[in-house]
Amino acid sequence: MKAPVISLPSPSLAACVCAIVDVAIAGGVVVLRAAMPVSYAAHLDAAIAAGVGSFKVEIGCGGPATPPPPQPPREKRDCADIEGAITTAEAMLRKGLRALPGFSDSGVCQTGIKNGIKAFKDVLGCEQVKASE
Repeated sequence: MKAPVISLPSPSLAACVCAIVDVAIAGGVVVLRAAMPVSYAAHLDAAIAAGVGSFKVEIGCGGPATPPPPQPPREKRDCADIEGAITTAEAMLRKGLRALPGFSDSGVCQTGIKNGIKAFKDVLGCEQVKASE
């Protein structure tokens, strides 16, 4: 079980924190949808669901109870044209998360964001860029 973003003494406070997370996610998704090229529209909803689910599981706010159904393999594509959209949406998400009491822009939140972006790109069929040596 993953640790939540912050330790909370009661389930009702945990639900409140997760509600704030949901609002922050919604802001990021609005920005992402507006900035994404039309060529990604066919799989955008599934990619967003995968990214959000991965992020929420990592930070301790749930996510999908069961894994999403397997997706047919997608043709690999260079997704350099969506990096700006992802960066802008990530910035909006981080702004929303600052409303959390005791929020830290590192640790489990940072890992959750990385995992969410990876899941998002995987559904879209983005080639994983390897770090240059």
